Amino acid sequence: MNKVQLKFFGGFRNFFETEELSLNGQVSVADFRILVTETLKDRNKKFDALLLDDSVFATETAVLKETDFVMPGQKIAILPPVCGG
Repeated sequence: MNKVQLKFFGGFRNFFETEELSLNGQVSVADFRILVTETLKDRNKKFDALLLDDSVFATETAVLKETDFVMPGQKIAILPPVCGG
């Protein structure tokens, strides 16, 4: 299985709910962010990728750092920034 399943939350849901990306081997979160940005812009021309810059990527158990790795077969959530009061 060389797919990564993406799940979207918050403002991303205006454009996507879930997507799958092909991935050949593990990549850093920083490189994965670039791949996700390019892919989502291709799949929906109205998508504003600036929101990805401030979002975090997470597995089912942890928020990932930019130096962590994403591997084929994983489910990755993209969590937009939030604010509260």
